Amino acid sequence: MDVAAALAAGSALVLCGALPARGGCYNISVAGSRVCREARDRACVMYAEELNVGRTGARERVASGTCTVGSGAGKCKTAMCNVWIGGKDYCSQCAETAELLIDGTCVASTTELAKKCTTNNQGACSSCGDGYFLYSNGCYAIGGTPGSSICADPTPTNPTDTAGKCATCATGYFKNPTAAGAAVPPCIACNDTTGDGTSIGKAGCATCEPPKSSGVAKCTACLGGFFGTGSAEDITCTPCTGDCQTCKGAATQCTSCKDTNPYFKKGESNDGTGTCISEATCKDGIHFPTTDKTNQKKICAPCNDASNGGIADCKTCAPKTTASLADAPSVTCSACTTDTNKPNKAGTKCFDY
Repeated sequence: MDVAAALAAGSALVLCGALPARGGCYNISVAGSRVCREARDRACVMYAEELNVGRTGARERVASGTCTVGSGAGKCKTAMCNVWIGGKDYCSQCAETAELLIDGTCVASTTELAKKCTTNNQGACSSCGDGYFLYSNGCYAIGGTPGSSICADPTPTNPTDTAGKCATCATGYFKNPTAAGAAVPPCIACNDTTGDGTSIGKAGCATCEPPKSSGVAKCTACLGGFFGTGSAEDITCTPCTGDCQTCKGAATQCTSCKDTNPYFKKGESNDGTGTCISEATCKDGIHFPTTDKTNQKKICAPCNDASNGGIADCKTCAPKTTASLADAPSVTCSACTTDTNKPNKAGTKCFDY
C-alpha cells in the first residue's frame, strides 16, 4: 500500500498511501486518498504500519474485498487483484477477455463504456477516452474514485481533449515525463520498478521526484517496512528484516514489531530503535511486557518505567498476574536500583532505608 513494493516479482508494486500498482485507468479526484503526508527518518510515517502484500520480508497485507478473482463476468483473472489504491485492492486484468477494466473493476462492454476504455481484447485497456487516464491496464476517471488517489486533478468541467492528461500526480506518484496521451499512463508509482518502460520508480519508495526526461525517479522517503540510506535527495530503500515491522538505519534496527515477536525492547543507543522479542523472553527479571500508554503498542519495558506500569528506581521485578494488572503498578519489585533503596514489603515501591 500500503509502498506503498512490495508485491511479488512480476506483479505490480505497492506504494505509500494510495499504494498503487501497475495496470489500470483511474478517475482523478477522490478525497481521503490515504497518501503519505509526512516522512520521518526517511520513511513514510503515516503508513509505517501499512500492511503490504506478498514481498518476501515485508508484512502481509489483508485483502480489502474490492476485487474478486474467478471465472465469469465481473471477475478478475487469477493473481491479477494486484493493484493497491487508497487502501483497497483493484484488478489489473479481467477474467473475461471481452470485458473492460474501468476504475479498477471489470464491466461488460457497452457503446458508452467503450469510449472510456479501448480494449486490448485481453481483459484490459490499451488506451482511455476523454475524462479518463491509463493506469495499471485500466482506465480511471479523472476526479473519481479511486483514480484521484493517483492523479490529484479535479473532475474536468469540459472533458474534451483530456484523455490521459493529469496536471498533478498524487503524493506517492511521479509525473511521467513522456508526453501525455490516451495510451500513456500520466502517473507512475514511486515504487514501481517497471514503470512505463522508460521511466521507473525505486523499490520500497514512498515519495519521489520525477526524472527530467526518462530514467529512475529520485526517492525522498521510504515505505514503512524499509529504511533509507544515501543522500536526502535520492534515497535507496532497503527492506527491514527479521521481526522488524519498521526499522531505521539498518535492517535489524527495529522501530516497531511484527506479530511473531510483538514486544518492542528499546536499545541502548537512545535513537528509538531496538529489538523485537516474545512475551516470555521479555520476562527476564529486569523487564516486563506491557502496553505503551502513549501509542498502545506492545513494549518490553524496564522495571523502573513508572509511566507504563513499572516502579521508579526498581531494578528487578516480576509481572503481576493478569487478574491483578488493573491495579497499578503492573509489577512486583524485588530489588531497587541503588544500595540506599529497597522495596517495601508489598513490592509496590522503592524507599530509602
